[in-house]
Amino acid sequence: MTGIQLCKLPEEEFIKRCLQTDGVTTEHARAFFQKLWRIRIDIRAQTSQPTEPTQNANANGVEKAPPKVPFKDRIEPGMVVRVRPEVWAFNGTDKVMVLSPAAAKDFEGGDERSYICAAVAPGLVPTSYELHVANKKTFKAGDFEVEVLMEYDMATRYYFIEL
Repeated sequence: MTGIQLCKLPEEEFIKRCLQTDGVTTEHARAFFQKLWRIRIDIRAQTSQPTEPTQNANANGVEKAPPKVPFKDRIEPGMVVRVRPEVWAFNGTDKVMVLSPAAAKDFEGGDERSYICAAVAPGLVPTSYELHVANKKTFKAGDFEVEVLMEYDMATRYYFIEL
């Protein structure tokens, strides 16, 4: 299919086709669909003025490669992670945002580090997430499964999963 044909597909049809690929989950397919639409909207909104490089881009505007350090060795405030389901779930989600290390010793590293985290739960808009700062819990680094890259949309005040 061409790009125009892909953009004309309804979201459910797009997701259905993505799920035919081994290893693709519904969450991945929805995130991919949202990313394509954001790219399309961003391209239309571009002006002739040069833009500032993004946080993940170098001075030439070229995207940097993702870090090679495992995420458990670079946990920092603001990072969103998925917690093992048997440890905790809130409003049907297993995602939390790291707010801070729980104690001074946790700045030193190791798998037994503890972090104060806030719940990240589904928002009212499909595929969106909200940060619930009032719902906090302390987790050990070993409870985290994987980093979840999320992008904050200031207009809607929601987070969206990034690919």
